[in-house]
Amino acid sequence: MHMTEEKYRDGAEWRLYIGAVSAAAFLMVTALTGAFFIYSRSLAVLYMGLAAISIAVGWGCLILTGLRRHLDQFMTATGELMDAVMASGNTLYEDTAGPASQQMGHLLRNITDLEEDTLLSRLGNRILRLYEVVQNSRSRVEEEKQRLQELVSDISHQVKTPAANLKMLGNTLLTHTMPPQKQKEFLEAMNGQVEKLDFLMQALVRTSRLESGILAIRKQQESLYETLASALGGILFTAEAKDILWAVRYCGKEPLIQRIKSE
Repeated sequence: MHMTEEKYRDGAEWRLYIGAVSAAAFLMVTALTGAFFIYSRSLAVLYMGLAAISIAVGWGCLILTGLRRHLDQFMTATGELMDAVMASGNTLYEDTAGPASQQMGHLLRNITDLEEDTLLSRLGNRILRLYEVVQNSRSRVEEEKQRLQELVSDISHQVKTPAANLKMLGNTLLTHTMPPQKQKEFLEAMNGQVEKLDFLMQALVRTSRLESGILAIRKQQESLYETLASALGGILFTAEAKDILWAVRYCGKEPLIQRIKSE
């Protein structure tokens, strides 16, 4: 899509060459007309010289008009491109084949086709690089936003289990008469569910701090049995209510696993 700098340079040098030749021709014709008229005192020579001067002036005006039209087209395309970049929002990433993307591609082709002058080519290249930077930044922001939404959705889903367990344990304590030892077990189970809820809320807060760059994470070794107990604690009483039992066999040396911790 980009034109080479050699092509830019050739186009600029060609227009400068034509302008210089036109200016030199105008000066030369003017000087020759004045010299021949002074020497011959002939009106025919004067008229021919004036005609040649008019042709040179007209040729120069055509060149200047073309350059101005070229500059106007370039600035118009540049303005449309900048407006499209600012107004595009996230539509370029929601539908890469949509109207916004097609319009942006058309504007980029226009500004590239108009870039033939050295100064204009430099400006155009910088605008295109700016567009690419903005596009990449929006893409990264969109990806980070998507990951954050998935993480928050996962935490929200995990909150449902301890909340349901707390409700079940509370209803059981209110509607059933049981010995003090059993009540203590239920209260301890409720305390475990509260701690799990607290852990999930802290995880949500840590996620927010991690996204803002305030929090760092590191790995450290933890007991596998403690990790399993923490994971199974949320479904233990629900499983017992359905006559499902969990058993962890101890094999001597306690295994360790890598867990992510915040700091």
